[in-house]
Amino acid sequence: GEPLPGANVILEDTNMGAASGPDGRYQITNVPPGTYAVQVSFIGYHSEAVGIEVTANEEATANFSLTLDVFRGEEVVVTGLASRTSKAVAEVTVGRIAAKELTAVNTYQTTQQLINGKIAGVNVRTSSGNVGSGFRFNIRSGGGLNGDEQPVIYIDGTRIENSEFEGFGVGGQGIGLLADLNPEDIADIEVLKGPAASASYGTNGANGVVLITTKKGQLTPGRGRNMTIDYKTVVGWNTQSFDYSEDDFVTAEDANAVHRTGNLIQNSISASGGSDILRYFASFDSRIEDGIINRNRFDRKNVRANFDIIPNERLTVRVNANYSYSENERPDNDNNIFGFLGNTLLFSFPYAFTDSTAIEAIDNTTNANRFIGSLQAEWTPFKGFTGRLNIGIDDNDIRQNETFPVSETYGVAQQDQGLRSILTRRTRLFTYNMDGRYTFSPLSDVNVSAVGGVQIFDRKFERFFASKFDFLTDLITNIGAGAELSSADEDFNRRREAGIFGEVNISLKDQYFLTGGLRRDYATVIGEKASSIFYPKASAAVRLDKFNWFPELFDLMKVRVAYGETGILPDLLDGIPLLYEAEQGGFGAGGVLRRIGNAEIEPERVKELELGFDAEFFTNYALELSYYSQDIEDSIILFRNAPSTGKTRTSVPFNIGQASGRGIETLFQGSPIRTKNFGLDFTLINSFQDNEVDDLGGAQPIFDGFDINVVKEGLRKHEFFTIPVFGATFDENDVYAGPDTPDNTLENRVARGNPVPHYTGSFSLNLRVFKNLNIYALTDWATGLSVFNNTDIFAARFGNKPRFNELATQLGIAGTGVAGFSSPVEGVEELTPGTAEYNAAAEEFARLDWRFDYNYVEDADFFKLREISISYSLRDVLPKLFGANSYLRDLVVAFSGTNLWTATKYSGADPEINFNGSRSLIRGQDFLTLQNPRTYNLSFRFSL
Repeated sequence: GEPLPGANVILEDTNMGAASGPDGRYQITNVPPGTYAVQVSFIGYHSEAVGIEVTANEEATANFSLTLDVFRGEEVVVTGLASRTSKAVAEVTVGRIAAKELTAVNTYQTTQQLINGKIAGVNVRTSSGNVGSGFRFNIRSGGGLNGDEQPVIYIDGTRIENSEFEGFGVGGQGIGLLADLNPEDIADIEVLKGPAASASYGTNGANGVVLITTKKGQLTPGRGRNMTIDYKTVVGWNTQSFDYSEDDFVTAEDANAVHRTGNLIQNSISASGGSDILRYFASFDSRIEDGIINRNRFDRKNVRANFDIIPNERLTVRVNANYSYSENERPDNDNNIFGFLGNTLLFSFPYAFTDSTAIEAIDNTTNANRFIGSLQAEWTPFKGFTGRLNIGIDDNDIRQNETFPVSETYGVAQQDQGLRSILTRRTRLFTYNMDGRYTFSPLSDVNVSAVGGVQIFDRKFERFFASKFDFLTDLITNIGAGAELSSADEDFNRRREAGIFGEVNISLKDQYFLTGGLRRDYATVIGEKASSIFYPKASAAVRLDKFNWFPELFDLMKVRVAYGETGILPDLLDGIPLLYEAEQGGFGAGGVLRRIGNAEIEPERVKELELGFDAEFFTNYALELSYYSQDIEDSIILFRNAPSTGKTRTSVPFNIGQASGRGIETLFQGSPIRTKNFGLDFTLINSFQDNEVDDLGGAQPIFDGFDINVVKEGLRKHEFFTIPVFGATFDENDVYAGPDTPDNTLENRVARGNPVPHYTGSFSLNLRVFKNLNIYALTDWATGLSVFNNTDIFAARFGNKPRFNELATQLGIAGTGVAGFSSPVEGVEELTPGTAEYNAAAEEFARLDWRFDYNYVEDADFFKLREISISYSLRDVLPKLFGANSYLRDLVVAFSGTNLWTATKYSGADPEINFNGSRSLIRGQDFLTLQNPRTYNLSFRFSL
């Protein structure tokens, strides 16, 4: 067979080992005489172990031949809060991304790009093309009706903030706090997709759990020094991915002109190494990136230091620390009269609201200092028992500045006088975990593992902001120079959560596997009269390939079933019966009722059943299939108070809602070619999801702020729900009289599509040729997707849609009524009422009437060429150039691109954007939103 350089060879139950060289040979020295088990492992291959006898002053030899492991069944994955096992015996499906393999051949802006399209049932979409923008996880059928449907995220055991920060509004877009993370530091990402896998994480695990593990120190025996250094430099370009056409907008040329090529430069350096006692990984990363529109820039700096300390075989201590500093400049766009797109896509002439120089002068900059750290310890005082302790912190300090200079005109009183605003926000999230596991064998072929522990979270939040206006000059921008106070306020809150959990795992003959667990949760936001909160879990798996009668073509065939329950916490104030606040009045300050809560409120509960199988066959192929069903109970719905209560607030939360979800996920992998010089690997992912709101307890449907997305009984969550348009109507003279629509009542509304696709999928291909040339490509797609094109509604309303103007001219109504901003189009003749041509024009015009949202909800299925990278390693050439003992081990040159090509039914710029950011009830609405850029990267990676 072919040699495997870099394979890990260890002597079991010792700290001794080595890595194989380029010829596949290895050497372990200074081994005391005795009997040992030698184990060898290599990514993508099944590990092997043999017994060997070492005699003093003699050489012992052990040779190995490894077979492909396409399923990667021997990888250890997280299956619960304190549970890790190999994929080959896991009773739940766990999505896993080998991030360090991807970043070796491609360059990623954020963790969103690193995850999207690589796990069945999971996709991650950015809400706009702003660099540093927020993004949304869509996992399975979206969990319950409450919360923001986002997963909890851990980095090296520390729970971190996964919110979107907006601060002073720029039209809808915020800043994704996960944008602070450096993808180059990430080793692996695991995703527990629902309660069947995440029940032991308790409340807030209903929408999944994302576990990010950063890189650790690695020993490289045989190189003469126990340290490796990697340096990567990247230059790149963000470019406009969609060109506006004059067929769609009169001002298309002006809209295209505000876009630019945004340059980016990134430099990363890392060092890894150590000894048997201390191992370390340290890195520094700097990324400076310009967006595709002016006033959009993201500057990120990261410093990381990870240490593994192993003073003896019983104790391991890990210290992980990361500091990041970022500066994010956001442009005004979306639902905003101060944005470039709002001033070039609405009216038939540009800059109707705000002059371009005034837009350019607006400054909205956010500076963030963030520290994420953890201290972990594992102690094995006696055989079979391991105790673990984890203490972590996510400390995030943000300052935002916004300035409207007094020298510009904005058409708004305070902005015209010069407006200066400052906001500071600090969050501190503390994580405390402690658990103990005992493993024993009560009978032959029976292994039992029992674990119990406690988990605590403590989140502290504080915010202050102030705005002043009436400045004399642009030269003095200190907020104290403003003559008038516009607004000022501060917020403080603290929330705490805790859980006690236990779990038992039983395996029989390494063929049958059974797990049961229970968790009890506590939280300060739960009503004081609420009942106790328990979350059970149970799962089982059977390895059919272990039976003699099973076909030998299967290297692995495992069937599995799992059940679990988790929840979603109430809002911060839902459990407080009566909450008062101070308010100024004509006779001074007084207390007024701010909110009415419910002392019996408890978390929404999500139950999930998962069935599936995992198979590896013909050595080179693997298939995972999962079906899940979710039942949601006790969803929190607001009910209005009767006026007779005399209370000033009008709604109270109750646990009365219900919903359901279901779906199927498949992942097919193959490695049909694997030789020394050539390799071919592929992954095909397909996912289907569906959900339905079953019961709102008699409450009215819940609409978004634009009255089109709805949560309503009998429909999918966030369905577009609006008044239909059936066609055109005519008067007695055959003249167009308007669209044929029913009365605008709730009963007459109809479902028009959904912003979350029914089907998603991806296909990735990795081709290695001539040993060191690597080509990687990723495509992904979505079907059953709809987008509300609010940009086109307003463009039609204000006369900027050429086809709308042409039809209005043909119907003789240009400049009047619904076409009041449309001017008659030169060269277009008015048609005669009653003719076939006139009637056809009327029918088409009715379908473009901007007064009806129904007309502008579009099918938005898409297929994207998401990623391509071409990389070449010079490791075989370097010894010839610099000698065999050169410190330069490898040089990898790579060219990559993201968001390269899109085929879609959607007529707008981008089917994946959302004008109101990534966390609100507004979903799938395009309103003057910046498209995602096409990005190219050229990188050089030096390994020493």
